Amino acid sequence: MFITLMSGIYEQAATKGRQALLRYRANQIADYEALHHIHLRPHEPDPKYIYYIGRSKNF
Repeated sequence: MFITLMSGIYEQAATKGRQALLRYRANQIADYEALHHIHLRPHEPDPKYIYYIGRSKNF
C-alpha cells in the first residue's frame, strides 16, 4: 500500500514538473517572438570580400 502511494506521488510530481517546464519554455518562446519584431539597431550588411592571411607570423 505504501509503495503504491509513493508511486502515485512520484507520478504527480513528474507531471507537475513537466507542465512547469513546458510553461517555462512557452514563455521563453513568446518573449523571443515579441522581441523579434523590435529592431534596436539596423543589421550591418555582410562584407563584400573576406580577407584571409595564411600562416601569418604576426598573429
